[in-house]
Amino acid sequence: MKKIFLSLLTTIGILFLTSCNSISQNTKSSRELTEKENSSCIKLSLNDKFNVVLDANATTGYQWEIVKYNKSVIELVHSDYKVDSSLMGAPGKQIYTFKVLSKGVTKLKIIYHRSWEKDVKPAKIFELKIIGK
Repeated sequence: MKKIFLSLLTTIGILFLTSCNSISQNTKSSRELTEKENSSCIKLSLNDKFNVVLDANATTGYQWEIVKYNKSVIELVHSDYKVDSSLMGAPGKQIYTFKVLSKGVTKLKIIYHRSWEKDVKPAKIFELKIIGK
């Protein structure tokens, strides 16, 4: 009975860890992921592109910085910062465009911090598990 319970628990744990949202892309447009998708998992096909769009305000000194991803699975294609308004101090969006290069799994980690502040935790952390299929 104990072995059956442990086996069932292990199976459920594996299913939980490998479950992921599958994103179909029938067009050439990119999938947009925001802070709402933080800590989620997505499955993408080879050559699919996706955008990570994060709220930012460069006038505060904070900036988003990519700190982790497997460059053999996904590639950073473009990075851009767009301001929402012409007003001084207005917030904007940091936009990263990635492309899936190969089958595999990678964790994408992006932090929002002031680069000159050492030994200070980031104000925000954005993470995704990406499965190239």
